[in-house]
Amino acid sequence: MRITEKKLFDKSVVVVTHYYGTGPGEALRDYLPDKVANFFWLGYPLFQGKPIIQITDNSKQKTVKENRWFGMPEVIRYCYEVLNTIKQLIKTGQSCDLYIGIDSLNALAGIILKRLGRVKKVAFYTIDFVPQRFNNPLLNALYHRIDRFCVENADITWNLSARMAEGREKVSGYPRKLREKQMELPIGVWWSRIKPKKAIGNRAIFVGHITEKQGVQVVIDAIPEITKAIPNFHLDVAGDGPYRSTLEEQVKRLGLSKYVTFHGFIKKDQDVEKMVSRSALTLALYRKENDPFTYYADPGKLKVYLASGVPVLLTDLPAIARKIERAKAGLLVKYDHHSVARAIITLLKNPKELRNYRANARAFAKQFDWPTIFEKALRSVI
Repeated sequence: MRITEKKLFDKSVVVVTHYYGTGPGEALRDYLPDKVANFFWLGYPLFQGKPIIQITDNSKQKTVKENRWFGMPEVIRYCYEVLNTIKQLIKTGQSCDLYIGIDSLNALAGIILKRLGRVKKVAFYTIDFVPQRFNNPLLNALYHRIDRFCVENADITWNLSARMAEGREKVSGYPRKLREKQMELPIGVWWSRIKPKKAIGNRAIFVGHITEKQGVQVVIDAIPEITKAIPNFHLDVAGDGPYRSTLEEQVKRLGLSKYVTFHGFIKKDQDVEKMVSRSALTLALYRKENDPFTYYADPGKLKVYLASGVPVLLTDLPAIARKIERAKAGLLVKYDHHSVARAIITLLKNPKELRNYRANARAFAKQFDWPTIFEKALRSVI
């Protein structure tokens, strides 16, 4: 047992998050219940669904229930979530040793509960800092004011990348002394759970929420050039989203249906991991002009790609991009279909080099195993 886990054994921990797919909130839900005396998890839907409460008591009896929910305007929903979190925690009749709020509104609720004497320590887990979060200037100013309040009043702030602390200073004028209360805590992956497999054919895969900013359309434009050199190349797209129909129309228009498969949203993480591990290459194209989030963030799918032992082709936008390139776990490409085509052809035409990149990807990802990440995080606050 690790030293931090020994310290957690008699603690009560609360995690409040928004859910869609998987992320730090879901990983904490899987990691913590067996390591603490009492565990309370509250997840609000990011898009669709109802708030979910999971409680694990000291006998390790797990209770899962849905909270009352109804449609409401965005701003009112934010206020409701803060008040509902406070209400649900007070209803338990217990105080907690550590409250982890994933995003500023959830952290705000924890800080209020701390002032009410219901929480001893608050960790603010920042996963979405960005200078222009809302188009409405009043909402955007409020977003930054709440973010600053949380950084100032939480016991610790965990940032997905060091760029978040830098951005707070450059964009919002936070004093440098606040860096003392912030630490980098990247997205993790269940490294030990993922079992790399031999690639089947010349397949590349994209996994994620399908929006225009994800750049799948650039890969599709590259397929005619790729298939001249690699006739059996195939692109798998795993996920769903508002831009999927546009991509499907693009594939039909270009006559590329036999080269592309849209798999839709895949519910089980393990199924996604198996599909990725059977691929030769993975894809993560980001463009700064229409993606303000990724520069400051740490995209979770990159860790799944790498832990599966599959090199990634990505643009130089996320903070981790240059580290991946230096580790020879992936290649940096331009947001351009010719650049993407050249990179894919280069690796798929060189099996020995591809094998080396696959081994490097798996080794590089080990440092991001969730237990390692959470050990570091919890050591900072307990």
